[in-house]
Amino acid sequence: MIALEAGTGTAIAIFYPASQALLPKLVPDQELQQANAVSRLVMNGAMMGGAAVAGFVVAAVGPGWALVTDAIGMFAAVTPNLLIRVGATERGQNPGVFSELREGWEEFRSHTWLWGIVLQYSIVLMCWYGSFSVLGPAVAAAHLGGPAAWGTIMAFESVGLIIGGIVALRYSPKRPMLFVSSIGATIAVPSLALAMLWPVWLICLASLGSASRSRR
Repeated sequence: MIALEAGTGTAIAIFYPASQALLPKLVPDQELQQANAVSRLVMNGAMMGGAAVAGFVVAAVGPGWALVTDAIGMFAAVTPNLLIRVGATERGQNPGVFSELREGWEEFRSHTWLWGIVLQYSIVLMCWYGSFSVLGPAVAAAHLGGPAAWGTIMAFESVGLIIGGIVALRYSPKRPMLFVSSIGATIAVPSLALAMLWPVWLICLASLGSASRSRR
């Protein structure tokens, strides 16, 4: 499992930056925010639907076959991605990987707003995954009624992700970096709700609200 997670993490680290860099090449600059919102909306909707399908597959044939089905879906996504056609980026010279890494680091370090937001969300997400995503199922099993309660909480979180994507289609903050920095604190609310053993319906609402804001 550790080896599989290491491979998955490596693949995600390669895929997501490349996919984020691809989108601006496919749409005009003035439509980029809407395109990002639609992309996240579709992804979050697929996550919500996929979680429901996964539950049926696990119940019907077991978790092993569910993982096999997941792997088949991943392989099936390769061909549609290969069919995407964009213009190649013109490069006057090829200084080498290490030179590009050094240049990229200098550029990253020169923008306070950029490394500041990266540092903030590195801490936020570390706390989030450690508390809500790891300890959440254990708290639900011990105090909230078991897997059904946790499944309901995750369903509300998925709905919140979709709502956030819909709002992002229309809402454009005047100071986006300040907005993004300020909503980071809302991610703490669902974890606090679990720690204080709030009723399940309140935890569901906290998860929905936090997810909808975090996807704007």
